[in-house]
Amino acid sequence: VLAVAIVLLAPYVLRMFGALQARPKAARKHAELAQHDADLPEHLPADLAASVTQLWQQGKRRDALALLYRAGVLRVCERLGQAPPKAATESDCLRLARELAASDRHRALFPAVVQAWQGIAYASREPSFVHIQDLLASWQMDTTQAGQTPPPVRLNPQA
Repeated sequence: VLAVAIVLLAPYVLRMFGALQARPKAARKHAELAQHDADLPEHLPADLAASVTQLWQQGKRRDALALLYRAGVLRVCERLGQAPPKAATESDCLRLARELAASDRHRALFPAVVQAWQGIAYASREPSFVHIQDLLASWQMDTTQAGQTPPPVRLNPQA
């Protein structure tokens, strides 16, 4: 009986003392989730729609959505007059966006941007290019509402 107890408890005791490492694949997966490439940039590109579209069409779809998500977070913070949050989750940013005025278009747009970002970042689920075009068109309408003059949408740069 004592031998069975030792055999059953040995892996747990050894892991507590670091003798056994967690499975490397599981550790890598956790690191990938923790590092989801959505750090806030210092400056956004002058033509966000063109930059997102270019990244998308180069096959850098995760980067394209990361850029759109980061821009969305910065826009929420800009409109609320707050500094961008450090180490905030998507849920934290969504709660922050709910503080925007009900008439602010970005309040409705930002959750759609977050959903697209989370789909590609955590589930490897790419939205359609049509959905990206819709998000970018809404982004530009939101920019116009805020009194900024957006550059024209270039949804098909090859044309």
